[in-house]
Amino acid sequence: MSDSNESKREARERLPAGTVVGGRFEIRSYIARGGMGHVYRAVQRPLDRTVALKIMRRELVDDQTGKRRFAQEALAVSRLHHPNTVRVYDVGELSAGRFFIAMEFVEGIPLHEEIHRLGRISPRRALAILRQIADSLDEAHRRQIVHRDLKPDNILLSRVGDNDDFVKVLDFGIARVLDEDTTTRITVAGYVCGTPEYMAPEQARGEEIDGRADLYALGVLLYEMLGGSLPFEGSTPLAVLLAHQNDPVPALPPEIPRHVSDLCVRLLSKNADDRPHDAASLLTLIDLAIAEFEHLDDPDTGDPHSETVTIPAVRPRIERDAPTLHRSLQDDDDDSERPSSIIVADDLAEPPGAIDGIPSATISIQDLPSTPRPTARPALDRKRLIPLVALAALAALTTTLALRSCEDAGPTDEPRFDRASLPAPPADPLPPDTARVPVLSAPPGATVLLDGERVGVTPLFVERPASRAVLLEVTLDGHVARTVVLPELAPGQTPETLEIALNRQLHVVRFVSDPPGAEVRLADRSTPFCTTPCEHAFATDSGPWTVEISLSGHESRSVLVEQTAEQPTPVTVTLSPRLDEDDDEAHAAPAPPRRRPGSRSGAARRDPFAGSSDPAPTGDEDEESTDFPVLDQR
Repeated sequence: MSDSNESKREARERLPAGTVVGGRFEIRSYIARGGMGHVYRAVQRPLDRTVALKIMRRELVDDQTGKRRFAQEALAVSRLHHPNTVRVYDVGELSAGRFFIAMEFVEGIPLHEEIHRLGRISPRRALAILRQIADSLDEAHRRQIVHRDLKPDNILLSRVGDNDDFVKVLDFGIARVLDEDTTTRITVAGYVCGTPEYMAPEQARGEEIDGRADLYALGVLLYEMLGGSLPFEGSTPLAVLLAHQNDPVPALPPEIPRHVSDLCVRLLSKNADDRPHDAASLLTLIDLAIAEFEHLDDPDTGDPHSETVTIPAVRPRIERDAPTLHRSLQDDDDDSERPSSIIVADDLAEPPGAIDGIPSATISIQDLPSTPRPTARPALDRKRLIPLVALAALAALTTTLALRSCEDAGPTDEPRFDRASLPAPPADPLPPDTARVPVLSAPPGATVLLDGERVGVTPLFVERPASRAVLLEVTLDGHVARTVVLPELAPGQTPETLEIALNRQLHVVRFVSDPPGAEVRLADRSTPFCTTPCEHAFATDSGPWTVEISLSGHESRSVLVEQTAEQPTPVTVTLSPRLDEDDDEAHAAPAPPRRRPGSRSGAARRDPFAGSSDPAPTGDEDEESTDFPVLDQR
């Protein structure tokens, strides 16, 4: 069909102003066309509430997959209640078999227009925007919803109070909703859905994905905000996908603070295991990155020549038994289709299923190209679908960014909310314009403040004004405080139970050894959590910590690490070479092991630089060496 014929057909399909949909939504104006429907500005009767009304396109009426996708979007959004996610008010079906969704109407501008207007967004502002998107995704991923099409077109910046950058996440039209029993997903046979410029490598290969695919898209968003251009481009969709699979992340402008660019590179890891393991972990990293600005002379540029990576790895969502984070200190370092203002959207989620251990990463970035990237942002086709047959060869491609997963110290626990612990609601009738909100926290016992006033300790019922938005703060010793904006309630609306997971506060320790390359582990654990020089984030309520620092061919050191006001807390040790009793040569050849005159029977000489290739202990080593055993490195 030609573009002119399609435009004519689309014009005939649009509903004129004054049309009443579902007996209660009066269309006022046309906004835009989305992937599966047309979006209108409408007024809901009798509430006189302005809504964004998405109506399924006519050609999808006989397309069962399309109808399922449209219904899936309604289902996905209806589960989400985060302030940074567009809310769903109603879902219905027209007589012709077309579905419609009535959603929150938000006035604002898409993020891509702001990037185009400014060229680049300052690091501090970019992190603030990214944090709100991640907060929205945290709820969506916990509810088994993966967006799969995050891009600047689907991020709306609106004004709320004094905040000109209040984020709304839009367009869950191709969101993946995991079925808790069958773990199925809706796809079009032979195709991968998404926008190539923001698509994670595993998503392009047609593999099973989880919330980490959305985090990769956030890495592209962050890169685009900071640099004004996309990290990976190409003349065709396939060329773009190949670049995502193969190419290293291009260097950001040198004025971007090192700790911000390192976070961006981490999100753009080719291997999903090397990214933060969920949105909650990313929120921790963003908070640490924002806090790092306090230590920089220029809060928007910092020191571009800093040799210290200041982003720790993944952080636990809640209740971890042991230290969970560490990072390495190694160095090397189409527009016409875009809506001009508003589009419908839903909220975000957390990766499905339990995850054993939290992945962290040792980052080594070498030879990043410094070629300037073009500043013009190419028009993107919102409907590009990539045939899997053209992507079959991508599965064998290897990653070029060197990141190494490290084993975590403990299992991942989902937050547990005990609804049975809620006290009985007060018997007194509520005053006018007041609603009673059940509030739970994990762990419980957190202090709750409503608009700055203490109202009690979780679990509890909070009485709040119904006709306006309120600010709820939840704090607990040893945990990061959470702030939640509760929107105004519709007349007669009953508030849902508010469940708030509190993340543990972290204390970062920097480990340095001479010589470097030593393994650092908790004294009661066999698995090292990092290799010097490195930094590790401990949960503040689990200290102090006794750690063992060991290097093959050297005497191990046991160190008691306590919390200090300085972060990262420095721990520096010198490791002495291990010498045989009768050997004056510290660097004798390690292989083959042989007896020497005057040495004990079976005593093997160890090369302090031989690493893991050292021969195993024979059991007859000198007695004094048993005070500092070489720990099992298998």
